[in-house]
Amino acid sequence: MFKSLLAKVGVGSATVDTHLAPTPVFPGSSLRADIVVKGGAVEQDIGGITLSLCTRAKSEHDDVVTWHEVELARIPACMPFRINAGQTKTIPVEFILPLETPLTQWNDRALSCQVYVRTHLDIASALDAKDADPLAVTPTPAQAAVLAACERLGLSFFKADIEMGQIPGSNLPCFQEIEFSTRGLYGPSVGEVEVTFVTRPGSTRVILEIDRKSRGPLSFLASSHDDIVAFEVSDQDTRHTDWALTIDDLIRSRAGISRRQSVDHSRTF
Repeated sequence: MFKSLLAKVGVGSATVDTHLAPTPVFPGSSLRADIVVKGGAVEQDIGGITLSLCTRAKSEHDDVVTWHEVELARIPACMPFRINAGQTKTIPVEFILPLETPLTQWNDRALSCQVYVRTHLDIASALDAKDADPLAVTPTPAQAAVLAACERLGLSFFKADIEMGQIPGSNLPCFQEIEFSTRGLYGPSVGEVEVTFVTRPGSTRVILEIDRKSRGPLSFLASSHDDIVAFEVSDQDTRHTDWALTIDDLIRSRAGISRRQSVDHSRTF
């Protein structure tokens, strides 16, 4: 009886640990995992196991930054069952990552963005057991082609973050921005370029936020402003279009500057 009372408050209760498959994943790919449940000091009824794919997004108001956990997807992993004291039960599970899952890695560099799988073990008449495991998410082929084109163009990766807010075409309450510095490629006209992906079946919408600087004798009195442009990347055309040329044309047209002849667009992605 005393062990049962302790288990109800989490002492000697069943525990859960999810082991994610080590294979690389990207938005829209399959993720495999083994959920390991270990019985505690007494027999317990498990109401079910749920996996939540989560990220952390920030919001800013009056220079104050707050962080929010955003659930990207929820996956029921199993039906209710009973686990005996000291018993170990392994439950394999496989699910598809949402196409809009944020990236956490690119070209072996961490993007300072978090995506993780949170496991909820519903224990009848007791505290829920929980487990959280980080996930490495790499770009899709279309996303990788656009990011590589940015670097080939001469843009320099600066940072990436996930912000609260919804953009057209997205089903999420947050979005990821991957920020590049122009390193003076466009003179004083453009400071940074931020890339956001809205990935859908068969295509990816690429949104560029171009930080334009004011020019002219009174430019120091004016603040910078952002131009937002977008283009589509079809999965079939990923490796057959010069995305560096596309991005360069869009930036130059918005900034009102002529093409710099020294930029090499000879390669395609």
